[in-house]
This record gives sequence, structure tokens and C-alpha cells, in this order.
Amino acid sequence: MPADRTTSGRQLRAADPSAPRRGDVMTAGRVLVIVVLTLVMAAVLNAGRQEERASQQPIGPARDRALAWWGPLDAVTEPVGLQGPRAMLDGLRDLGDDELEPVLVAADGSAADAGSTPTTAPDAGSPATTAPDGAAPVAETTTSTTAPPPPPPPRTPTAEAPLRVLVVGDSTMREPGMALQQVLATTGVAVSHLDQRASSGLSRPDFFDWPGHLAALIPEHSAEVVVIMFGGNDAQGFVVDGVVLDFGTPEWIAEYGNRVNATMALASADGRRVVWIGQPVMKGESFDSKISLINQIYIDQATAFPGVTFLDSRPILTPDGYRGFGPGVDGSESQLRASDGIHLAPAGGDLLAVAVLGQLAGLGYLPPAG
Repeated sequence: MPADRTTSGRQLRAADPSAPRRGDVMTAGRVLVIVVLTLVMAAVLNAGRQEERASQQPIGPARDRALAWWGPLDAVTEPVGLQGPRAMLDGLRDLGDDELEPVLVAADGSAADAGSTPTTAPDAGSPATTAPDGAAPVAETTTSTTAPPPPPPPRTPTAEAPLRVLVVGDSTMREPGMALQQVLATTGVAVSHLDQRASSGLSRPDFFDWPGHLAALIPEHSAEVVVIMFGGNDAQGFVVDGVVLDFGTPEWIAEYGNRVNATMALASADGRRVVWIGQPVMKGESFDSKISLINQIYIDQATAFPGVTFLDSRPILTPDGYRGFGPGVDGSESQLRASDGIHLAPAGGDLLAVAVLGQLAGLGYLPPAG
């Protein structure tokens, strides 16, 4: 009997709780719609961030394609507040991100409010000239034709009037910058301010204008010494007056040299001492050849400024070529480089910080290490 078999089959399915029901089955079409809507929502929430990342890419077709996609989407979603949730999450994340919050360390090792200056410190020369509307001036990107005068003899710093050191750079300065703040604090006669910006450099002032930033930052902290480490993001072409200058060409070298020259002139003005740290050997040979060219530009430009000292990090970190591990400050085997083969690990940062401290002591700005 067919009717009995049908009834029996229905009863068996009803008795089996694991048997799928028609309403419980999600069709492939519904799954596809949910996936597409999820991707669209993710794109909307991240449009601003993705456009920013696209703008940081090296000049070329890939960057153009990324901007062509994310730029219009950001322009549509931002005015109506669709990126608000992402902005809120970024704000919560940044509360604990010390990479974006400069840190001031006093001579006794205690942290002060970011942006503050010691009240007991004397003035360090005249502040940089400001633009008529109060905006920070941007250094001219032209090579100096006359040699600037050498800096005056360094004064003897004390706990009451400590040496004021400004430490700046891209992400390669993160570990050595933090380590340098600690070793400077141990002297008891120095205060420091660290301002380190990921993805920055001198190639892309459209992303972050370091000369303009330094023009305001140096007088804000009455810096007597400026320690700089750039270059990790600068091995890329850039646009000048609408013309793309490819990395490594004579035109690129000349323009980048002008930018380095202008930054050195700004940082060393008014008798300040500048310690410009070169980039270490990179793990990738192709990338290292580009960084070597950038280092050479730093060396060449530093010769024009008596107040600028170039500190070669390669003999300190990589005397025999790239190495991820090696002797640390205490001589024990330590990880010196990050896994990406570019940045420094904490032990590598310590080595470089001790070298900078020795450089400043050798120049007479700090007492010799005990």
C-alpha cells in the first residue's frame, strides 16, 4: 500500500529530530546574498582606512587602481557617517597605542604629559619663525650653497637644567627610540621626547610632512639635540610638479637629496646638534641595495652641516651582513631584528640606543658613561 508507506515515511521523519525541515534549509542563494552584503558592509566601514593605505603605496599602476576604487567609495560614505563605527573602534584602539602618542621622559625616568616641556630648563636659542597665520613653516627643499657655522660648544647639563633631546623617525625608530629614552633617563641630566610615525619618511610629504612637523616640534620642546632615523619607507618613487620620479634615477637622487638637506638644515639650525642614524642591513638583498643608496645620500648631505653627525648603524647591528640574532648589550645571544627583516627587535634597539648615547658623550653633550 502506497498510502501506508508515505504515512510511515512522514512519521519516521517527524520522529527524527536531526532530519532537516524545509524551513531550516538555507538555500545557496541566501548564503550568497549574506556573503555579498557582509563584504559590502566591510568595504563601507573600511573605505577611509583603505583609501589611506592606498595613498601610502608606491607611485604606480597598483596605487592608481586602489585609489580609483577606494577614493569614490570613501567620498560617498564619509559625509553620511557610515564610517562612524570604524572610527569609534579606531579611537578605542588608539587609546593604548603609544606609537601615535609621543612620550616625554624626564631625567628621573618618570613620564610627563605628552607635549609638555621641563619648567626648569633654560631657553635653547630662538624658536623657529612661524608663518603669518601662525602655521608651522615648511623648510625649503633646496640644497644649501653656503656652509652653516658649527654649533657652539655644548653646555654642561645638570638635573636642574637637563639636556633636551628630541627623537624622531619612522617605524624603524620605534625600538631604538624607546630604548634611547630609557638610557638617556639613566644619565640623570637629560629629558627626551619621542615622536615616531609609522609609514612616514621624506618621500611622501603628502602622507606626512616631516619638515613641517619638525618646524613646530623643535621649538615646542626647546630641543638642543635632535636624533633622526628615516629611510625605511623612502625607497619609492614620488611626484614632483606632476612628474613621477622613479626611485634611483638621477632626478630622484637629486630631489631626495634636497629634501634630506632641507631637513638637516632645519634640525641643526640655531646651533642644535643632530645625530642622523643610518638604516641597518636589510634581509632582502634587493631592498638592501635601495636602502644602501638612501644611506649614501644621508652621508653625502651630512658633510655640508658641521652640526650633523651621521651614525652608521651597520657596524653596530650587522658588521658581517644581515643577522637576526647576535650579541646584545650584555653580550648574550639575543634577537636583534624583527621577523620582517627590516625593523629592530628590542635588543637591537638597545644596541643602537647605547651607540647614540656614546656619540653624544663623545661630542661633549653628556658625561661619559660610568
